[in-house]
Amino acid sequence: MFESILFRRNSTHPGQTAVDVGAIIEALLFYGSTHVMVDRSSLLELLVKFGDEVLFELISGGYLKVTYVESWNGIMTDSPGSGPPLHSPVFFTSSNHQFPDVLRTSCIEVHGKSGRGRRAASRLEKVFHVHQHDQVIADGVRDVFLNDQYMSVAARSVLGNLVPGVDFSAASFFARKVGDRFVVESDLDWLAVNRQYHQFVSPKHSAINPAYILSNIFNVECDLYFASVSSSELHTSLLNSRLISARINFVVQHRMRSQLELNRFQSALFPGAKSVREAVNSGKVSVLELLPVIESSCKFKKWLHGRPFDADLLAEYHKEVTKETIVDRLPGKTTRFAIFTGLGVVLDSFATAGVATTAGLAIGAFDGLFLDKLLKGWKPNQFIESKLGPALKKA
Repeated sequence: MFESILFRRNSTHPGQTAVDVGAIIEALLFYGSTHVMVDRSSLLELLVKFGDEVLFELISGGYLKVTYVESWNGIMTDSPGSGPPLHSPVFFTSSNHQFPDVLRTSCIEVHGKSGRGRRAASRLEKVFHVHQHDQVIADGVRDVFLNDQYMSVAARSVLGNLVPGVDFSAASFFARKVGDRFVVESDLDWLAVNRQYHQFVSPKHSAINPAYILSNIFNVECDLYFASVSSSELHTSLLNSRLISARINFVVQHRMRSQLELNRFQSALFPGAKSVREAVNSGKVSVLELLPVIESSCKFKKWLHGRPFDADLLAEYHKEVTKETIVDRLPGKTTRFAIFTGLGVVLDSFATAGVATTAGLAIGAFDGLFLDKLLKGWKPNQFIESKLGPALKKA
């Protein structure tokens, strides 16, 4: 664990910001490599919250990697005059989202002065990475949409998270292919679901519909794809952690040709953490104040890398890194991880043959990609974000 972690843009669920700076700083204390992927809106938030000078120092110092994604994923829905809505997973690009222009505009907005903003953008442009979504993700998620068992589990998880207190355990949610698009079949009363949902969330923010559910499932596939190709763990929400765990469990279960529900993840708690995320996000501690702690953590990270999760070892590491620093004075909290327990002896015989052994199975290209990465040692562990408690008062 703790070799590498990936942050993608936070979901647009109510109460969540696009960039969780506190969580990123927290990860920098644990992980050897921290990678953040941003888009147009989250880039501006990243610059505002870090400041371009601190951000440049973290990136150029090798502590942080930032990738700007010039495309974004979504569900395109057509509503023909007769018949049900048709959904399709797609990627969008726009000339207004090209990295150099967006970076320059964002830096000028942050500084309020054209000259200073342009100079900041010129410096940052040299250390950022730029990426566009690979079409293979949209192609792969089409196979995922046809996995009735997983779709049912995923949809119920999404609904349970969005509308707490409502029992969706018997709800059905399936996707059927119509040409190159999909029709959703469900017994849910969407008007009733939204009456419950809008007790918590303004109708102006969002409404729950089949496309919204599909979009959440699509986002998880993007998370898994980027994490797998970079062999990284994921920082994610509790909802996405459940979906990721279920998704990987289905991949392994299918490969084993087993009808048994096998859980390859275990929940692990670290009760000795300090409230770094909460302190940064509330403004009690600045990123600049934590730079010395991040820098000094590098010499201790060898304690963690390559070892399985061990709460005692983690506590020893955390204590050593944060002693006699501003972090040492912060309140304690419990941090949650979802730990991948491995493929086990059942798949050991396939490890040397690789994913080619799946040729005789009805396995999708995406499942094959994930299985191949798993066989080569990728551990889709998750560092699960906790909900922020009451804001910490400034000292």
